[in-house]
Formats: sequence, C-alpha cells, structure tokens
Amino acid sequence: MIVIRSATDEDIDGLCELFRVCFSKLISVEEWLWKYKDAPHGAHSYVGVDGRLLVSHFGGIRCAMELEGYSLWAYQFCDVMTHPAYRARTFSLRPPVMRAAETFYRQQEMDFAFGFPSERHARLHCLVMGASRRMLTLYQKRLTIQDVNIHKMPLRVYTRWDGIRDKELDVLWQKCRGLYPLSIVKDARYLRWRYQQHPTRKYQIVAWRGFFATGIKALAVVSIVKDRMNLLDFMVPNNSTIDAFLDLLDTLAVGQNVSTIDVWLNGEEPVVRHFLAHGYEVSQGLPCALKLVKSGVMDIDSFYSKFCYRMGDYDDS
Repeated sequence: MIVIRSATDEDIDGLCELFRVCFSKLISVEEWLWKYKDAPHGAHSYVGVDGRLLVSHFGGIRCAMELEGYSLWAYQFCDVMTHPAYRARTFSLRPPVMRAAETFYRQQEMDFAFGFPSERHARLHCLVMGASRRMLTLYQKRLTIQDVNIHKMPLRVYTRWDGIRDKELDVLWQKCRGLYPLSIVKDARYLRWRYQQHPTRKYQIVAWRGFFATGIKALAVVSIVKDRMNLLDFMVPNNSTIDAFLDLLDTLAVGQNVSTIDVWLNGEEPVVRHFLAHGYEVSQGLPCALKLVKSGVMDIDSFYSKFCYRMGDYDDS
C-alpha cells in the first residue's frame, strides 16, 4: 500500500536518489536543502512511500507575488517525480503523484500555483491536475562587433555581490515593481537566496552606477557558458532607459567573448518591443503551466498576459 505524507529530513537521501533515477542527473543534498529549507518564504513537498521505498514526490517553493500592487501567495511546483517501476502500474484512476498533488493543494494555503517553462512539466500538470498552459518565449541575439557601444558610458560597473547592499536592492525593487504587472517579489532577500546562495551554480551580478549619483541605474544577473550568455534577470527602473541598458549588456557580453545572449520574456510584456528593436529574435516557445486555486483572484488570460517570468526564476541550465 502506498502512503502519501509530508517529506521529512530523513527522506532527503532517498529523494536525491529518486531524482537521479527519474531525471538521469544528480542533485546534491546541499541543493535540495537550499531549495526546500532555505527558500525565503518556505517550501513544502509530499512523498509516496511503498514500504520503505520512496516512489513519488510533488514539491513546491512558496513565492511572494505581486499583482498590480496587490500581494498574493503562490507555489512554484517542482521536482514532480514517479519512480519508473511505478509509472506503468494501475492505481485505480489516482496514481501516487496525483494523490500527492491533491494533498499539496488541499493542505497548503495559496492563491495559485505555476510551473517552470518545460514541455514535460506543462504536459504532466495538464494531465494530472487539470492545469492550463500557454507559451513563454525564448528570445536570442547573435552579437557582432557592431554591437559594442564605442561611446564611453558615464557609468561605473560593479560585478561583485559584496559590493551591493541589501538596502540598495530593496530600493531598486520598489522603483521597478510598478513595471511588472505580475511578478515574484524580487527584493534583496529573494535575489540573494536565488542567485548568491545557490550551492551549485555561480551567477554574475552586474550593477551599473552613476559617478556622482551612486544609486543603481540598472542591474542584471547573468550566467556565461562557453560563448553564450543567459540573461537570468534584469531590473531597470525606467522604461525609457531600456535601450541604453541593452547597449550596456552588449558591451558586457562582447567584452567576455560572448556571441549569443538568451532571455526569457512573456511576449505580451511592453519591454519585448525594445528587445526586438535591438536585434533579438524569437527562438522557441516554452510552455508554462498554471493551477488556479482561489477563485476571484485572477483568470487564466490575466495570468498569462501579465506574468513577467525570467529565466532565473527557475534556471535549470
């Protein structure tokens, strides 16, 4: 008999092994703890246990969200797993991963839940939990030497986390929040957990400051793999300076021998037109799943038209 219960610390080694079996790649105990123990607003997960064997898992990271100035709570579901030996078995019409998901949504308080962009992930949640799905977009720019802005920018560049104070990041979020109709709250607590404290991945933060007014004019978080730069997140307080920010990003990329920049954007975001005008092209669609939990908070069209999802909100590169 398979029992569904909350995951415990004693399950972590078994969950890391289940992750390896299900996805053919490793996750360390440190990364699991970072995700489920250290997340700023907590996380929770449920397992299916057959005797002493962990056979399924359904997890979610709790996210503080903001919808046009209103505070909401959501879970980003992740690490949805069923042991291969149990996928083909018949458990009436409710396999263990579905029972775990039902328990998750019944016991955890939230307004809605969403997944990371992935064909498999979106398909699973549509089949298992009746979620909806729409496409986000990967935009890509191939750089040439002409993309380097040869004019000296009247800004200083900082590329170290210890050169940026929490208060500055919080002020920057307050300036930017009105530009995001629906977003994860990206204050200092979230940004440091997501990017600085990740135990297995290294991200570069880039802050551009003035020479006299030293506040942050623009901020980006990037990762560089060989000659490709992923723009994981960016914060520019004024839409009128987006074009200048993209020039700065090109200069940074070319200076680090990058030939291609990738960024995830919602195609309905106003900022998209700036990226397109700057030479970015649509590369591919990435389906994202949504599960509405509380009625009256938003509708499906509102979510997909307003959600500002960045690559860094779930980077699995």
